[in-house]
Amino acid sequence: MQLENWQLIDYLVGQKRQLELLSQVLTEGERAERLVICHHPPVVTLGRASQQEDLAGWSGDIYQVSRGGRATYHGPSQVVAYPILDLRIRGNDIYRYLRQLEGAVVDTLAYFQVEAYGDEKSTGVWVNNRKIASIGIAVKKWITYHGVAISIYQDEMAFGGIRPCGMDPNVMLSLEELLDYRVERSHFEQQLVKNLFTRLAPSVLE
Repeated sequence: MQLENWQLIDYLVGQKRQLELLSQVLTEGERAERLVICHHPPVVTLGRASQQEDLAGWSGDIYQVSRGGRATYHGPSQVVAYPILDLRIRGNDIYRYLRQLEGAVVDTLAYFQVEAYGDEKSTGVWVNNRKIASIGIAVKKWITYHGVAISIYQDEMAFGGIRPCGMDPNVMLSLEELLDYRVERSHFEQQLVKNLFTRLAPSVLE
């Protein structure tokens, strides 16, 4: 698995690039796998389970996407990870993959002295019953795309005008709120990448 950092990238451009990488992994297997790190200009995406009431006044761009889940916000206040992986060499196990994504985020937050946890009944990463990371994946012919978005900075636009994942916007939380200071984006990304590489290795079966 190789790392690509796209930095700030238009959402649709990023989605197109993901699908190009997916095609490569489908053909070439493990040697073409990528872990993409990026963030996006403000946008709301609607997953396959989205409902009409998920939108409640958002005035910016809205895109229907192929991932699971409901409405969510993407913006420059987040760190986003898109693993483009071959689940055929990981037991064809989507459930385990979701738990590994959660675990990598939990490990990363622990590095910053934040105790977080995954919830099998409500996919994502939580801190004291508030959600700090949203996970929405898609799988095509056992190749993964889309991924996880972690809110690292406070953002006035975030989740305003939507019901994120079908929940009250006040459920959402950022790392900045927890720490009362801003971590360096590159520092957070570095720790997240390390933990994703560890958790998502083909030999890891937990």
